[in-house]
Amino acid sequence: MYKSFKRLTLNGAHSFGILRGLNYLDGSRNALYALVYHRVDWEDSQPRLDPQNLSATPRQFEQQMRLLVNEYHPVTGDEVLEAVTGGKPLSPRAVLVTVDDGYRDFKEHIQPIAGHYGIKPILFVPTAYAGTGIFWWDQLYDALRRTKLAIVETPLGILSLSDLVERQTAFLKLAEYMKTTPYESALAVLNDLCHELVPDPFSSEKLTLDWDELRELARLGITIAPHTHTHPALGNISLEQTRFEILESKRLIRSEIGSNSDFFAYPYGSSAAIGDTGKIVREFGFQLAFTMIQRRARLDKDDPMHMPRIGISPRLTFAQLHAHLSTIYNL
Repeated sequence: MYKSFKRLTLNGAHSFGILRGLNYLDGSRNALYALVYHRVDWEDSQPRLDPQNLSATPRQFEQQMRLLVNEYHPVTGDEVLEAVTGGKPLSPRAVLVTVDDGYRDFKEHIQPIAGHYGIKPILFVPTAYAGTGIFWWDQLYDALRRTKLAIVETPLGILSLSDLVERQTAFLKLAEYMKTTPYESALAVLNDLCHELVPDPFSSEKLTLDWDELRELARLGITIAPHTHTHPALGNISLEQTRFEILESKRLIRSEIGSNSDFFAYPYGSSAAIGDTGKIVREFGFQLAFTMIQRRARLDKDDPMHMPRIGISPRLTFAQLHAHLSTIYNL
């Protein structure tokens, strides 16, 4: 009941222009709404991929970009960096668009739509997957979707797969296991499990942008930035492995794209950004590192190695998005 009331209230505030009025009364400088997308595609275009990574349909994304241009101030990563390092402050209602993982729909949908409105996102890429390989979550989702098994033995015990609800529950439990277990051993378990579930695990289709495509996007003004090399949860690997993951991704982007990125995004928005991991990111020369903490960033207060972002979901209504981009989101 509370959620329904809240939704009605937000819809009313949006319809009557209250949210727009609040935004224009907000004169905060050096405040930033950093949005994070993963996939932008039609809901039925890639049924083998984990639907939880679908952030918006192309229609929703176009509406959102139009909103940013009409009522906010879209900024680039370089403009944010200038403000962080003491240069020109950000305008009120500044919004930065970021995209994680480098799926092919960035070229097919995100860049054409964002480019039409003059918006230049930061694209965070796990460099080991550039043009090749399948992310573990997509492989697991597809194997659970296609398997003919009614039960499966896993490190979490025997899981039932008798219907779609139980398969989704199994996926969520195993995904959490993957994020909280030492990465190499978790990947080995996943590989064995997927081969048990189906005789032909999802492994060869090209789902991500390759280096030629990433270079083309960079020429269009898209900032290509590291998202580690193999996308592990940094809290579940050693500091030596963490150093490799971060430095190798930075090295490859410098080698392949020709740019020395100042930006980094933690896989899964990891809280490992605090402490030693954040120190390593700073040590390797990054100026800004982004998490998945859900709030507006304050450049004069937030740790540059621990910047919040606001995740976008296809379930987010237009009124809710407008509210997320207003001062009431932080109340």
